[in-house]
Amino acid sequence: MKSVLFNSNQHLRDANPEYSYCLCCGKPWNLVKSKIVQTSGNGGSFATCDECWHTSSLDELKQYHAELYIKQKESILGMNTKMEHSLEHVLFCVEKEFFKL
Repeated sequence: MKSVLFNSNQHLRDANPEYSYCLCCGKPWNLVKSKIVQTSGNGGSFATCDECWHTSSLDELKQYHAELYIKQKESILGMNTKMEHSLEHVLFCVEKEFFKL
């Protein structure tokens, strides 16, 4: 179930349909800075904006990144490609970044 904040930003997503958005607040990427979690040397995952990253719990952040992972995996079904990392690896990287000093 999406938050009230996410739902209150539907008008922003409607006005910017060419952009994906923060899975926490729902603001499109052209309006907020994404928080990238490094998953490899030059690759990363961004499910939340920087502001939401700093106000969310670790469990919430893992949920957002799991949701993004599932969406990405579903989008490549039937294509001759596979996910670069496992969900477990992505969630490990989220936890590592969360506790980074």
